Amino acid sequence: MSARLSQYKTRVGTVHDLDFLWSLQVAVYRDHIHAIWGWDEEAQRRLFLENIEVESGVRLIIEQDAKPIGNLEIEYRPGSMFICNLQLVPTVQGQGIGTRIIHACMDRARATGDDISLQAFVVNEGAIKFYRRLGFEVIGRSETHVKFRWEPKPHVRDELRARRPSF
Repeated sequence: MSARLSQYKTRVGTVHDLDFLWSLQVAVYRDHIHAIWGWDEEAQRRLFLENIEVESGVRLIIEQDAKPIGNLEIEYRPGSMFICNLQLVPTVQGQGIGTRIIHACMDRARATGDDISLQAFVVNEGAIKFYRRLGFEVIGRSETHVKFRWEPKPHVRDELRARRPSF
């Protein structure tokens, strides 16, 4: 892995990123969606536009050399960080960027004592292997998704949660 290729930075997504995010959605998810439900371009575009919230501050655009190469969408829930999406353009997958992003999420979760949860399409064997390799446990399955959770070591989590003020 080249050190240059593994370098990235993030910024908050904006409405100006919609075209990139749609092309990323197609590049990363089209085959998986097609295998599960079938791909209808018009319907998928409509769903994409209905469900996108780029101004929410929880969507980060991942950049390399000032070019967008990915998307990280996180939702914070009480005691948990939910990774809604981690998408990288296919040409940069396998270069350690996704691993570094997940490790950064784990560092943040460790600092707060939060768990991390996420899901992957059941047909996305690469993502399933990736999350298992990083220490995520399978906690459930549906017809379409595998659900994962990662927890900081129990003694660290319990100690940090005990320090939280109760409201």
